[in-house]
Amino acid sequence: MIFAVTGMIGIGFLMNWIRLKSGSIWTAVIFHTSHNIFIQEIYPALTRETQISKNITGEFGIGITLLSLILISIFVIKKPDLIPSK
Repeated sequence: MIFAVTGMIGIGFLMNWIRLKSGSIWTAVIFHTSHNIFIQEIYPALTRETQISKNITGEFGIGITLLSLILISIFVIKKPDLIPSK
């Protein structure tokens, strides 16, 4: 459960930043769609299914959680740069 929540928060930060920087919701929609395709279709086809791989890959695995923590760290460090210009 903690992996799922952390992953959602990190990806949410990324999608919000993309939306604010581009000024369009469509960039976030395209990101969300491509994320779902990779997580649900491409990555499972590229990995052998074991108990360990289920815990690492996939939408609720530790891999997305680690990526999300890295993204959150980047957004906190670069916060002044992320404010959209008018």
